[in-house]
Amino acid sequence: MPKKKDTDKPQEHTPTKTKQATLEYVPEMKPGELLTFYINNAQFAQSQWDLRIDLNEIQDADVGANVIRATHRVRLHMSWQFAQVFVEVMRRNIESYGKKLEEQFESLQKEEEKKAEQ
Repeated sequence: MPKKKDTDKPQEHTPTKTKQATLEYVPEMKPGELLTFYINNAQFAQSQWDLRIDLNEIQDADVGANVIRATHRVRLHMSWQFAQVFVEVMRRNIESYGKKLEEQFESLQKEEEKKAEQ
């Protein structure tokens, strides 16, 4: 068995800041054929390895019979690591949307106040 060199020792990893990589999509469909679904319901299942999310569209509800009819549209499987990143990006987008909506509401409120003063 060959003798190990000092360079064969595990090196301590020092995190470095790098430029974000460009994500290139490999099309499975022709351009313009991206599947688009309206989703208003989700069901979650988990294991120690991953998370599964079933995305559905509620079609109608029979309140008297306590029945909701939904069409299953998409099933997502993701690692827990990706799920954490996904949730953080989603949280930031929702927060940004909320701030923009609040700014629009405040602007409309000020316009209404000016009209009331006249």
